[in-house]
Amino acid sequence: MNVEKIDKSGQKKNARWESFKEWVKKHILAIVLVVSAMVIAGVFIIAIHSIKYEQTASVDLKLPAKKPAPKKFYSPLTGVEIANEAAAKLPVTGVMIENSPAARPQSGLKKAGVVYEAVAEGGITRFLALYQGEKPALIGPVRSLRLYYLSWAAPYQASIAHVGGSPNALSQVRNGNYRDIDQFFNDGSYWRSRDRYAPHNVYTSGEKL
Repeated sequence: MNVEKIDKSGQKKNARWESFKEWVKKHILAIVLVVSAMVIAGVFIIAIHSIKYEQTASVDLKLPAKKPAPKKFYSPLTGVEIANEAAAKLPVTGVMIENSPAARPQSGLKKAGVVYEAVAEGGITRFLALYQGEKPALIGPVRSLRLYYLSWAAPYQASIAHVGGSPNALSQVRNGNYRDIDQFFNDGSYWRSRDRYAPHNVYTSGEKL
């Protein structure tokens, strides 16, 4: 009884194996195609990952260097931005301008970078107009200097254009610390206008100073 059971079991196994081999023979092409497709897919996936890794590895993580901001220059007289360093180094010139009724309207005040006003005599004020770079064609009427105007001009190392002045002002402006442009010693820098009477008719210009 046992021998027969074993034989029958072995026959069944052999039959299954033979059936499997027949199935393989019939479907061998399909099997080859499926296996080939799997191999190709595997190779493709590996290649894609390799390319991505190489691309990632070659990326430059450094941020582009920032361009330095252009340097700005400012007038030491007005604080206004100017074109270049050379313009900032231009000399400053101060002109004493009269403000009595007979001197109005004055010329050149609007072109000044800074204007100081203080009482000069008889309760009437006088202007110290400071110029840097600007060269008005007409400045005036030019009048005499007072000592306190020099303290305002000194920080700018300004030249001083004037027609005479008080004794202490003249002593100070001629001490070698200023470029003194007194009309009495620089007649070529000034002229007298014919449409006003003296002493309200002395004029100068940016070019002459």
